[in-house]
Amino acid sequence: MPPKIFLTGATGYIGGSVFHNLTTSHPEYEFTVLLRTIPAGFSEKYPNVVTILGDFDSASILSTAASEANIVIFCGNSNHTGAITALLSGLSLRTTPSFLLHLSGTATISDVFSPSFVPGVLNPKIWSDVSDLSEICKLPDIHLHRPGERLVFSAAKTHGEHIHTAIISPGKTYGLGTGPGKTQSYTIPFFVGDIPKFGNRPFVLGEGENCSVWSYIGDVTGLFQRLVEEAAAGGAGAEWGENGFYFTPIHDDGIPWKSIAKATGKILKELGVIEDETPVSATSADTDKMLDGSGQLGLLMYGSNYRIRADRARKLFGLEAEGPWVLEVLKDDLGAAVKDKQRDVETLVKLLKG
Repeated sequence: MPPKIFLTGATGYIGGSVFHNLTTSHPEYEFTVLLRTIPAGFSEKYPNVVTILGDFDSASILSTAASEANIVIFCGNSNHTGAITALLSGLSLRTTPSFLLHLSGTATISDVFSPSFVPGVLNPKIWSDVSDLSEICKLPDIHLHRPGERLVFSAAKTHGEHIHTAIISPGKTYGLGTGPGKTQSYTIPFFVGDIPKFGNRPFVLGEGENCSVWSYIGDVTGLFQRLVEEAAAGGAGAEWGENGFYFTPIHDDGIPWKSIAKATGKILKELGVIEDETPVSATSADTDKMLDGSGQLGLLMYGSNYRIRADRARKLFGLEAEGPWVLEVLKDDLGAAVKDKQRDVETLVKLLKG
């Protein structure tokens, strides 16, 4: 019997790309997706996919759908603890081995939450999803995504030993998505939106030496696919539960933000969007111009460090980054962001709050 998969976030950037990749790679799987509304052409493009109308506050709908699935893939809002609890409650009603794949993000380990944080300064710490996992699990809930991750890590203890979970944690994801909804990432479109607030010039915080990792969307969906395939085969080939934490494959352990800002300036000038490509140095006091104006979000996205090694996917599956490097496709991402605004700050803040 083919596995029954329930997926949320099918119209989002990552969730939609995961959904499209799985439905095309494994048409024999049975898919059910949660949608607020059904996009035009969705049923024609995915005729064998069952749709359920609802949102992340629809606890009973989520719970029922999870109880009927072998594999649940939760994308769309990793901070919505109510939705996570509902999905686990549904899986707890099952008596056979069941799986939950939870999309998180490497902002969890950003040093913006550290008392010693200085924006724009390189932090040498590189986090491993194997050797540093115990330290990651001890991070307080002030760290982004931690409340949701904590629920997922404890699922077997709180909802039944038959529940096997995996947390997938990408870096700043880039590359055009393939799903039926949003096809643009977060960081690049928001950066494009903030540049006019700084004299129509790209910007860095401080010296811009802070480094973040970048995950190609195809490498993210590839890891999801491998874990789904392992789950469909019974799960023995992967690690789950307390060890079920996976950074996505990356090309390097971080790129300085100043390199992103310089490359962005050059491309936007070529596109005729700006005249001066030289990045301006901003301070913490300028973060009220960035994103939602709270300061913290601007520091997180543009001024902090989150550097990783995807040791678990390499150890178990031999996975390495296969997609193009971020600077190789930055022009495509920037061009898309300039032509079609898919991101708004209000939605971002709502997602971060859960």
